[in-house]
Amino acid sequence: MILYKEASKTPKANCLFMPGIPGRIKDFAIFDDLVKENINVYFHQYPGTHGNEGEFTIDTATESLNDSISKLNAKEIPLILIAFSFSTLPVITLDFTQYKNIISLSFFS
Repeated sequence: MILYKEASKTPKANCLFMPGIPGRIKDFAIFDDLVKENINVYFHQYPGTHGNEGEFTIDTATESLNDSISKLNAKEIPLILIAFSFSTLPVITLDFTQYKNIISLSFFS
C-alpha cells in the first residue's frame, strides 16, 4: 500500500483504492475529487504484481488487503474503500466487523 495522493497531514478521512489486476497505478478522476474534500488516497498493491515481492494468489491477495485495511483502520479516522474489478473478489471475503472506521464501500469495474 502506498500513499498515492495526499490531501493533508490531518485528513478528514482516508480512502483505500483496491485495483484490478494487473493492478498498475492508474489515475482516476475520483482521486482528485477526494483530495479536494481533504481525503488522502492510498493505492493497494498486491504481492507478486508489478515488481512487488511475494506470490500472487487469491489467499495472498486477501491477506495483503486485510493488512492494508487494518493499518488504515488503526489511524482512527473514517475509512472509504473502493474496489475495482478483481479487488471485488477478495473484499467480499473479509470480516468487516473488525473495522469500526469504515464508512463506505464501493465496487466498480
